Amino acid sequence: MNELHLIPKEFRQTFLLEMTIVSEAVYNVFKAEKINCESLGNSCSHVHWHIIPRYGTDPCPDKAIWNIERTILDSVILSDNELLQIQQILVAEMKELSIKYQIKAVFK
Repeated sequence: MNELHLIPKEFRQTFLLEMTIVSEAVYNVFKAEKINCESLGNSCSHVHWHIIPRYGTDPCPDKAIWNIERTILDSVILSDNELLQIQQILVAEMKELSIKYQIKAVFK
């Protein structure tokens, strides 16, 4: 599927509930002031989402993440171990939120 509205209704509803959990987990874990959720796919036609925590201290808070200079975005590089730790924290938060909202979802 390359458009959200083309996804069958039941799957789409479940998908959007899970996206809400992922978005809230990112918000909580990264202590974001705002979350940007974007579904793009212009160059590679399929449904996928970008969930981006935003802060008042962002170098360009009024711009979409895609319009920020690459040198700014690349100024922080995380190690594989740091990325694994973040993944584990996010998965734990998503599991807790699934229980809180009584949504049967599998996050690994």
